[in-house]
Amino acid sequence: IAGAARRQKQDASLVTFGALHTSVFTNRRHGAVFSILFAALTAVGHPHPFSSLMVATASGSLAAYTGWDLRKRNTIPLCMVYASLAGTAAFLTCRLLDIGVNTTPVWIGILETLLSPVAGVGAAYALLPLFEKFGVSTVRSIEEVKKRDHPLLLDLSRWAMGTWQHSQHVSDLASEASRAIGADHVLAEAGGLFHDVGKVMDPKHFIENLPPETPNPHDLLHPRESAARLRAHVSEGVRLARKFRVPGPVIEIIAQHHGMTVMRAFYEKARREWEQGVEGASEPQEADFRYAGPKPATREAAIVMLADAVESATKNMSGEPPEVIEELVRDVIEERDVDGQLDDCQLTR
Repeated sequence: IAGAARRQKQDASLVTFGALHTSVFTNRRHGAVFSILFAALTAVGHPHPFSSLMVATASGSLAAYTGWDLRKRNTIPLCMVYASLAGTAAFLTCRLLDIGVNTTPVWIGILETLLSPVAGVGAAYALLPLFEKFGVSTVRSIEEVKKRDHPLLLDLSRWAMGTWQHSQHVSDLASEASRAIGADHVLAEAGGLFHDVGKVMDPKHFIENLPPETPNPHDLLHPRESAARLRAHVSEGVRLARKFRVPGPVIEIIAQHHGMTVMRAFYEKARREWEQGVEGASEPQEADFRYAGPKPATREAAIVMLADAVESATKNMSGEPPEVIEELVRDVIEERDVDGQLDDCQLTR
C-alpha cells in the first residue's frame, strides 16, 4: 500500500513536470495532450491505474494551462495551487466513488496529492534557465528579445531607418491581429520587429531607406539581379538572427515572412524587356522571381506575412475612406491565399 502511494505521488510529479515543459516550449494544448498520454503510460502497471490516470491527468492538464506564461510573477504559485487542487479533486472523487484508490488514510492521500504537483512544477521551473541557456525558446526568451534595445534592432534603426519604421508598424499590426484570433501576440510582435533585419546588410537597395527624390537603384539593375538582392535579405536575416541567438520561433518567422511569393514588379519588368526584344533578355520564368520560402508554417508567421504586405501597400495612402483600405486588405489576403502561401499555417478563413 505504501509503495502504491509513493508510486502515485511520483507519477503525478512526473506528469506535471513534463506537461509544464511541453506547455512552455510549445503551447498549452500540447501540454494538456501530453499530460493525458504520459498519465496513461505511467498508469500501466500501477496497482490502481484508473485513479493514477485521473489524478495525474487532472494535475498535468491544469499545470499546462496555468503555468505557460513565464512573464507573470504569480504564474508559479498559481500553477502549483491549481495543479494541486485539481489532482486533489480527482483523488477525492475516486475515493468517494470507491474507484481504484489505495487504502491509506484519506489525509495522507490528500497530502501526497497536494505535494506531488508542487514538486513537479518546482523542478520544471528550476530547470528552465538551463534549457534557455542552451537555446531552447520560451515565452520568456521571446519577451526578452523583442525589447527594442536588442543589438540587431539597434543596428536596424541606425543603418536602415526606413526599414525600422516599417518593422515597428508591422509588429504592431501583427500583435493586434494575433490578439484578435487568440494567437501568440508576443511571438507575432517579435517576428514583426525582426522580419526584415537582413536588410541592414544592404539598406540602399530597399526603397524605404532612400531619401526623397533619390533615383531607384533597381532602375539600373537587371530584374534578376534585383530579385536576387531582395531575396538575400531573408537568408541574411536568418544568419544574423542565429548569430545573435534570437529564439528559434522568431527565426522561423524571418525565414517564412515572404513564403514563396513572386516579386511581381521585377518579374513584369523582365517580361516587358523580353517582349520588347531588349538585348540579352530571355523569357522570364515565374519561379526565378519567387522567394525561396518556406511558406508560413504557423498562424503567427502568416500574420506577419500579411501585416508586412498590408503595411507596404497602404503606407503611401492618405485620407482614403475605410472602405478603400478594407478592400485593399482583402485583396492582399486573397492574393496570398490563391497563390497557396497560406496552405501550411492553420490560419482559417
